[in-house]
Amino acid sequence: YDPSPVVQLNLVNNRIGNQGAKELSQALAKNSSVQQLSLSHCSIGDSGMSSLASMLEESATLEDLNLAGNQFSERGAAKLAQGLIMNSRLNGVDLTGNPFTCLGAEVIAEALTVNTSVQHLHLNSTSMENRGCMAFAETLVTNTSLQVLSLCHNNIGCEAATALADALLTNRTLVQLSVASSHIGDEGCTAIAAALCENNALTHLNLGHSDISSDGATALADAMQRNTTLQALNLSSSRVKDNGATALADALLINSTLQYINLCFNPISDSTPNALEALLREHGRPGKLRF
Repeated sequence: YDPSPVVQLNLVNNRIGNQGAKELSQALAKNSSVQQLSLSHCSIGDSGMSSLASMLEESATLEDLNLAGNQFSERGAAKLAQGLIMNSRLNGVDLTGNPFTCLGAEVIAEALTVNTSVQHLHLNSTSMENRGCMAFAETLVTNTSLQVLSLCHNNIGCEAATALADALLTNRTLVQLSVASSHIGDEGCTAIAAALCENNALTHLNLGHSDISSDGATALADAMQRNTTLQALNLSSSRVKDNGATALADALLINSTLQYINLCFNPISDSTPNALEALLREHGRPGKLRF
């Protein structure tokens, strides 16, 4: 028997449903030890989310909440937003795979203009599209706590990417941004690249599988000649060809901060990776490009 208090509670794939979420929330509202709670894939809908949101208003210890793969809509998201406004402890939130659309994204984004504790937020595959993403871009202009934001698989296009780029011009706290599996294309990528010329906070940028060609890659390469903070860039599964890869390699010869560029699954000719690796090795930068 271990009398130590429970600090991590993992109920993944247990299908506790709304009733289970309600009973658990009632217990956790009075609990003073649980810091990490994982309820991913537990068949929780809007009413269960309402119970969890009420718990968040009272909890003084919970720091990390994983609700990925559940079933709550914009109504559940609105309840969660209320909980986030009242909570000052929660640090990480994962809502991946919940279909709350742009309406849910908007209320959560608005809540983060008040909440100052959430630092890590994962909203992949939530059907937010451009409108929801633009709401978070607007929040990033004033929010000073978010450090990691993941918006992958949300059918985001150029308009949303441009809004995020504008936010990066003023935001100084976000260090990781992921909009992979989107449709931002070269135009959206170029807007983000322009922002990186001014931004001095972002260290990791994931733009993989986002319909970016050599034009977008070249824009990023040009930005890397001025940016001094980005450490990792993902352009995998894109449309970058030899000229785009060469531009990025040239940028690595000038930029000493960038440590990793992922170019896997791009239409690059067989001879180019070896040639560019030889160039980078000659200048003391081996292994920085991944093909």
